[in-house]
Amino acid sequence: MDENEILVSRKKCSELYSVFSDLKFTIQGTEITIKPKGYLYSLGAQADCFIGISSIPDKYNQYRLGTIFLRNFFVGLDYENNMLLIGINKGATAAELHGKSENPFKPKEGNGAILFVITFIIVMIAVAVACFVRSKRNEQDSIIFNHMNGSDETLNKGLTDEVESENKAAAINDSITEEQEQEELDNEEEIVEQT
Repeated sequence: MDENEILVSRKKCSELYSVFSDLKFTIQGTEITIKPKGYLYSLGAQADCFIGISSIPDKYNQYRLGTIFLRNFFVGLDYENNMLLIGINKGATAAELHGKSENPFKPKEGNGAILFVITFIIVMIAVAVACFVRSKRNEQDSIIFNHMNGSDETLNKGLTDEVESENKAAAINDSITEEQEQEELDNEEEIVEQT
């Protein structure tokens, strides 16, 4: 019919449900099972039973699933992402789906919050470590600074004492020198008197 093969039985479909086996195929890890009741059909009051799936004669071994297939499932076509979404129609008893393939374009739920919390914790730990290291450095700097302040005061006091000591020493040296000069003068006067 219209250059397509259509498989027809001259028996009623109800007589063939136990003769035909389940049709199974897998699409991206999801096994789709259609029972004979799901792919056999009759037209109106006719007694003939048709198989609602036909092969496409080409080298790719493809099949046309058509409306008989679709009566068991709801199908969504995503042209933008080149995807086929499929699920069992509510109340359909002639088809089953086993396994599932996740939508690769659907954002992962919950991962954003987990990543935020982990990032927040890492940042807080880094800030705490940085504050700890900085406080230790400040503590060392303040100890050195305080030590140097005390040292400066000691140094200043020492320098002042040293200058005073030098002044005293110079004064003492001056007085000693004056005394020595006086003694020498006295000695010279005695020598002159003796002569």
